[in-house]
Amino acid sequence: MGRERHLHRFPRAQDIPLVRRASQASVRCDAVPEGTQQRGLDRHLAARGYPPRKRQRVPGSGNVPALCLGHSRRPMVRSPTGECCLGYLQGLSRHRRQHPSRAARASVMTLAIDCAWESAPGVRAPELRATWARLRITVGDQTATLVKERETPAQVRESIDVAAYPLAEWLAINWWALDTRSHLPDYEGLNLAGAGDGFPWPTMVLRSDRQQMWVRVTPRQDQGLRVHSLASINAVLDGDEVLRSLGRFIDATVRRLDESGVTGTLLQDEWSAIQEADAEVRQFAMVAASWGFDPYDISDDVAHALLSAGEALNDNALLADLARAVPFSALESAENWLRDAIRAKRSADARVRPLPAFEPLLSVSGAAPWREGYRRADALREELGLSLTDPVPIEDFVALSHASSQPPENVEALARVDGDETAAIVGPDIDPSAPRGRFIGARALARRITDPRTRSSLLTRGARYTDKLERAFAAEFLAPAAGLRELLDGDFSEESQARAARAFRVSDLVIGHQIDNQLAA
Repeated sequence: MGRERHLHRFPRAQDIPLVRRASQASVRCDAVPEGTQQRGLDRHLAARGYPPRKRQRVPGSGNVPALCLGHSRRPMVRSPTGECCLGYLQGLSRHRRQHPSRAARASVMTLAIDCAWESAPGVRAPELRATWARLRITVGDQTATLVKERETPAQVRESIDVAAYPLAEWLAINWWALDTRSHLPDYEGLNLAGAGDGFPWPTMVLRSDRQQMWVRVTPRQDQGLRVHSLASINAVLDGDEVLRSLGRFIDATVRRLDESGVTGTLLQDEWSAIQEADAEVRQFAMVAASWGFDPYDISDDVAHALLSAGEALNDNALLADLARAVPFSALESAENWLRDAIRAKRSADARVRPLPAFEPLLSVSGAAPWREGYRRADALREELGLSLTDPVPIEDFVALSHASSQPPENVEALARVDGDETAAIVGPDIDPSAPRGRFIGARALARRITDPRTRSSLLTRGARYTDKLERAFAAEFLAPAAGLRELLDGDFSEESQARAARAFRVSDLVIGHQIDNQLAA
């Protein structure tokens, strides 16, 4: 039986005073044992006799270590039918967010890892021998493990002969980096090729972002490689669906080890610890991971800063979202602005109209983010009955309020979705009826349409998929390319563009971008 762990965590509901329990976001820190000298949570574990843990690093993440959580092996929980229950994965819908409808999920493109177990008596390492398989990875209807061997270049295969163990271990020790919804701007994602051990893993990068998981697969045909990877894939998938698929693969690999009598591996320890982590540990781990920290090897100063900010904001997801916009050194000042923005009151006479129902952004294959933004903007204009040249009464759909102080440098607004209403809280110098205020309002509307399940999130100046989609949506929703073409009627002079900007109540910059990106493309 494993020893009790003393970990940083966000609190259970019963730990929160009744007046604040509804938010479930107040935080506390467990007492630090006296006389311990090591850093962060490793210090607490070492004081209780746990051995040092194996360290890994995430490719492309600079000095950020991969998350390595497990210490003790515990039996996996099984259902009455004997199937292994994914305790942590099954808890996603309870603790994080609602899932799309069954009809929507049926059409969602996702990632799948299929293993056909094979005998490999000549392989020495027991964990590799037990998990030898013909493995195939697909993204929707595309195959990521499309390969050809150097000796037989005319033969193309859709699977690779590997041991599943290294890939399952690589995913498990980096689980929190996959599971968190926000990252530092320079985090490039988790490359499956980092699983290593000499196997021809595809160069496949996974990067979570809000509700989505970006997937990028690039070919590798270096002359020195025996197996050449041929696949080239770009897709944006539903994040929860990807995590469930990865979880099934890890679980199958762990079960294969168990059935083969292989015990005590890092993978088994890690996966057991992740499954048994309670909601409070998961929340802290995901917040720490979004800021680039290993939650089990984090200094007390950093942990206390995150815990204090979480207590002040009462919103752990929003705290994680800050990581995409401000450096950790600016956390305190950003926290102060967010508290100000959260307290901001909208005008008493502000009334917003409900929007028609749209499916959230679940999965997109090969579509550039701006094209998806244009498509959704045109669909909404048509649904609202707007003609091609009608200016959008954005104030009818988004309530803009003002914080008393300026937002952090890379933050444009705090977007809030509450029931049928959408709001954006901006700095004190933003006029809601001016072009910049209208553009921010349209971005908030895009966030509402693509991510309706997140109550509070930041509109940033980032350059990730959702940022590009939202800016394209805002430009097309406010000044549709077809309507702009009709107004300009072939006259692209500065005077004609200025008249169009006044007609649509947008900036000259928006008109210029629409011309460059759509009319002149």
